Amino acid sequence: MSVKMENFLEFVDYTESFYGVGGLYDMGVPRLAILTATFKLILDLGATSKFVGDSVDREKVRDILMDEMGYKFPTKADRCIKVVLDKEELVA
Repeated sequence: MSVKMENFLEFVDYTESFYGVGGLYDMGVPRLAILTATFKLILDLGATSKFVGDSVDREKVRDILMDEMGYKFPTKADRCIKVVLDKEELVA
């Protein structure tokens, strides 16, 4: 299987914008962990499926981050706490 480096790095950027620090679903995942999980996904896919770098692949990487690397998806309560803390920081 061949994945172009620029496509790989674009996908890592895309995934980081979701699950990295400050991402849409901030799981606090560092870039190195996203790189590692993406590489694992590509190896696991092998010849059985193709890595496209789309939202399906992003969610597969998220699953690897959670199931195999111990990261947690933020819950609604986590997001509410962050909003409250952010407001308190602004007021203080």
